[in-house]
Amino acid sequence: MSTPTFPEAYRPPRVVNGRLITCRLVEIGCAHELRPPALSRDAEAIQGALLEPRTARPLPLINRIAGAVWRWC
Repeated sequence: MSTPTFPEAYRPPRVVNGRLITCRLVEIGCAHELRPPALSRDAEAIQGALLEPRTARPLPLINRIAGAVWRWC
């Protein structure tokens, strides 16, 4: 019996960035999403200011009219 030969394009399975890529280029483990890094103190202050209702600018008149018409329909 002879040993099986693989095609020229065969690549052994390898791990890239925590994902296993098989010889048929199927990625295993790529559905797992890492948690985002923790926000810094500056980022928390900026996000808090952006979400504060007092710092929000009012919508333009055309947007308010369009919103009222959309809710009415």
